[in-house]
Amino acid sequence: MGRALIIVHYHYRPGGVRQVVEWGAAAVARCWGCERVVMLGGERVPEGWRGEFERAVFPLPVRWESDAGIGYWSEFAGEGGAEELLRREVGSGDVVWAHNLSVGRRLRLGAMVVRVAEAVGASVWLHQHDWWWDGRWERWAEFGEQGVESLEEAVALTFPVGERVRTVAVNVADARFARDVLGRRCGFGGNPLVRPETSRAAVEEAREWLRGMSGGRRVWVYPARALRRKNLAEAVLVMRAVDEGAMLVTTGGVSSAAERGWYAGMERAVEEGGWPVRLAVAEEGGAPTVPAMMGAAEAVVMSSLREGFGLPWWEAAVLRRPLLARRLAGTRETLEMVGLGASAVWDAVMVPRGAFDAGAEEVRVGERRERLVGLLPEELRGCVREVGCGVADEVDFGGLSFEAQREVVDSGLVLEAGRNLWLGEVRGGMRVAAEVDAVGAGPERWAARFCGMGPDAGGARGCGGERLAASLGGVVREWLRHPLLWP
Repeated sequence: MGRALIIVHYHYRPGGVRQVVEWGAAAVARCWGCERVVMLGGERVPEGWRGEFERAVFPLPVRWESDAGIGYWSEFAGEGGAEELLRREVGSGDVVWAHNLSVGRRLRLGAMVVRVAEAVGASVWLHQHDWWWDGRWERWAEFGEQGVESLEEAVALTFPVGERVRTVAVNVADARFARDVLGRRCGFGGNPLVRPETSRAAVEEAREWLRGMSGGRRVWVYPARALRRKNLAEAVLVMRAVDEGAMLVTTGGVSSAAERGWYAGMERAVEEGGWPVRLAVAEEGGAPTVPAMMGAAEAVVMSSLREGFGLPWWEAAVLRRPLLARRLAGTRETLEMVGLGASAVWDAVMVPRGAFDAGAEEVRVGERRERLVGLLPEELRGCVREVGCGVADEVDFGGLSFEAQREVVDSGLVLEAGRNLWLGEVRGGMRVAAEVDAVGAGPERWAARFCGMGPDAGGARGCGGERLAASLGGVVREWLRHPLLWP
């Protein structure tokens, strides 16, 4: 039947991983000489996207298979028939392109994929977008349900090694962490980047649609799904300081059950506080495409507290729109390697203690932090107790709970340039980043680099004990700086 490109992911819901798969599959299939594509997932694929993907890889034939044993453990507990499916589909010479198994939503899946592939002479590319230790500690109990007893075991399962295995991270900081701390050979692969599909006519139609929806206001677009780590309230505060009278629109709705409580609170805040915000506009009937809305926007904003890659940086640059964004470890460094910049970048949005009930915040955060102690592995619990709960005279807005964030926005506070020097970059007008090389960052050249990395020869160095605990402890302390991210 010819060599197959076998793509493995927990699901194909809207999101960054699905976008990478759609943009990159045809190019990597050509690089590896694959003649067909097999899509393996843990749940039914959205019908509309199935057709889009098949058009993206045409003329390669595509077969779709699913088994609950590939899906999230929290939604499909039990092993299912995943190993049987893999044994049936993976053959000699095939290439398995497995995505994000590093988040551990099905802890033994990565080792299973490697075991099955190496038994028949197939290769495995582990494309790691996110990480189980980065703000996901509420799932440590779930790891225990899957038989994991230590940090070392969790690392071994989510970063399996083998003679025909290659591990690739989407940003420089993650690749460095995997190499220096986990002892894994890990390359920096980035992601394929495709020029957003839109036209001048579509952008103009989107501009008229946004004008009608906003009552004639200038519109800022936050292109993202509704996730608490997107830190949406901060975008409202930044917009108020830079472009008073504008409206913020977000594009995606909530797609994860774990986010529904936070999102309901966001909806109440917008409605009760009269915030100049419209949520999930891309899901409204007759809405323009997201690229068209971005192209029509006054500015694109990205105040997220966590990102693996940061696709909106690229999209804003290609669409020639100003971008304002929070600086994130690895993301800016990675994207600047392909020549991307921003109109303004901040490390923190500083607000005074008097803009919210600091006493209530200290109690609230302290109680929640105590609860987190029980979620962590024993080796890391000391990291929780080391971090204080006090509120300083001025604080980073991104370091507040959502309740306190809402109080700040509801108070009508306008950010002060004296506390936020980065505001000086945009108060005189928002610039557009330099034009980017869409061909150089496109799927074909990306795939040539990605596919040419070769296997992780030499396996893994030992990783564990105090060194691993100390390094992950640093990650936990960073997580504890942002109560918005806590479950």
